Amino acid sequence: MSRLPLAVATLPFLASCHPPAPEPAPTEQLAAPGIFHFYPQAAAVDATVMLLGNDFSAMPANNVVKFGSGEAKAYYVRKSSYFDTLKVKVPGNATNGPLTLSIYGKTATAVRPFFLTTGRWTRKADFNLVGRGSVYGTGFYLGGKVYTVVPGNNELWAYDPLQNAWSRKAPHPVGPLTLTTHVGELVSFVLGNAAYVGVSVSSPPSDQFRFYRYDPATDQWSTPSSAPYVRSRSSAVFGFGTKGYLIDTGPMDGQKVMEYDPQLGFWRRIGTFPGPARTLSTFFVLNGKAYVGGGSTGTSSDLLLDFWEFSPLTNSWARKADLPLSTERANGFSAGGRGYLMTESRQCFVYNPQADTWARESDFIGSFIPSPSNISSPDKGYLVWGWDAINSNYPNFWEFSPR
Repeated sequence: MSRLPLAVATLPFLASCHPPAPEPAPTEQLAAPGIFHFYPQAAAVDATVMLLGNDFSAMPANNVVKFGSGEAKAYYVRKSSYFDTLKVKVPGNATNGPLTLSIYGKTATAVRPFFLTTGRWTRKADFNLVGRGSVYGTGFYLGGKVYTVVPGNNELWAYDPLQNAWSRKAPHPVGPLTLTTHVGELVSFVLGNAAYVGVSVSSPPSDQFRFYRYDPATDQWSTPSSAPYVRSRSSAVFGFGTKGYLIDTGPMDGQKVMEYDPQLGFWRRIGTFPGPARTLSTFFVLNGKAYVGGGSTGTSSDLLLDFWEFSPLTNSWARKADLPLSTERANGFSAGGRGYLMTESRQCFVYNPQADTWARESDFIGSFIPSPSNISSPDKGYLVWGWDAINSNYPNFWEFSPR
C-alpha cells in the first residue's frame, strides 16, 4: 500500500490547529449604539418592532437585536442626522426580557424590557368618514358581522369579515346626531337577533336615554322603549340572556344598575354600582358577566385602579384584581374567553377571569385613535374609527386576534 508523504498527510491536522481568521474590520466608523425608544414593547413572534436610536449600522444585517434570549437581524435601516431607525422581526425563540442591540461587538440595552405575547393586530378595510363625526359612535357584533353607527349623518354600516368589506344599512332613526342636540355618545347592546342602540337627547323631552331596536333580517328600526337619562360616558351597557343592562358609574345619577325586559317594554332599577363614582370608566363583557373599572373621580390626577365584576344571574358584585395601571378613556373588549384593555398610550393588557390576573398583551400598532368604538365577538376584538374634540375623523378599522 502506498503512503502519502508525511508533510501532505499532516496538512489537515496542522490547518486545524491554526486559530480562525479574525473578522474583517468594520468599514463604518460608529460609536457605541444607543436605543432611545422601541415599539411595540409587547409583541408576538414575527411581528415587526421598530427601534429608534443612534449609531446604527447602515447595513441591516449588522444590527443584531436580542429579545430576551432570542436574537434576530434587522431587515431595514434608515440613517438620519437626528436619529436612526431600524425594523426587525420578533424571532421564534424570543422570550420576555431585556431588548439589546449589538453592532460590531458593542451593545446597547433599552430602558424598558420586551414582552413576548400571542395576540395580533391587523388593519382591515377602512371607510370614508369625512364630515361624519359629531358625537361618539357605537358598534355591535351580530350574525357574524360587525356593525357601527356613525354619528353626524346617523349612518349604519355593516362589516363582513369574510369579504373584508363594508355595506351601508338603514340609517339610525334619530339624526343627525350632534353635541348641541344630544349628550354624550351612543351606546348599544344585543338581545337575541336584534340590536338596541341608545342615544341621550338634550332637547325636550329631556332626561331621556332613548333606545331604538334594529333588526338585521329586515334592515329596519323600531322604537321599543326609553330609559332614564344617564351620562353614557360613565356607563356600561350590555345584553345577557333575554334582558339588557345599564350600569351607571357616574356621580350625577345615583350609580344605578338598570335592567331592561323587552317583553315588558320598560327599564327598572335593580341595584347600585358599589365602587366610587367616576367618569370615563372602562368595561367589557365576558362569559355572561360585566367587568367595570378605572376612570377618574374628577381630574386626571384622581385616576382609579379598582376593578369590579357584575353577575346578572345573581344581581351581585365582586371586587377583582386591580387594573394593571390607573387609566381613563381606556378601550375595553373581549375575545376568546379573555378581556382586554387598551390605554391611550396604545399599551394592551389581557385579563384572565379564571385566575383573576392581568398580563401584557400585544400593543396596538396603529396610530392613536381617540374614542373608538370597541366591539367584541366570540373570537375577535375590533376597534372602529374614532372622533376627537376638533372634529377630526379617524377612519381606521382594526381587528385583534388573541392567538
